[in-house]
Amino acid sequence: MTDIPPLQRPADMPRISTQADLHQRWSTLMGKLGFGYPRIYWQFIPPDGSADSLIVELTELPDAPDLASCESLMEVCRHLLDGTPQGTRVALLYARPGGGPLSSADRAWGRSLTAAARHRGVPMWPIHFANDESLCVLAPDDLTESA
Repeated sequence: MTDIPPLQRPADMPRISTQADLHQRWSTLMGKLGFGYPRIYWQFIPPDGSADSLIVELTELPDAPDLASCESLMEVCRHLLDGTPQGTRVALLYARPGGGPLSSADRAWGRSLTAAARHRGVPMWPIHFANDESLCVLAPDDLTESA
């Protein structure tokens, strides 16, 4: 990625109303890609797209997702969403060190997080993925078992 937008104060960043806006936001926040360990970033995006709330980083993730841990994360999100404006959705980025295309483990993380969100009734933006080489959205086809 060569066109990294400049980092601004959260209140000055463009509002998020589309998946492309969210991709741009993650690109801005991640800057030059490079990760020393797997992690998940998540943030609440209210209906007005302001996205100036806290971004949470979860670390010490296993290589393969643990469905119970994904369920616990979404349970926390569901609880916290109760204190946000109606229509708020969770934006989530799964990142890991290394490069190359999406691995079966990356897809498993996307599937597990999506399933847990659905089970807990957590409204989500499309999940994004990053490694040391690229940042992308996990498309529905990426989340199938046979992808």
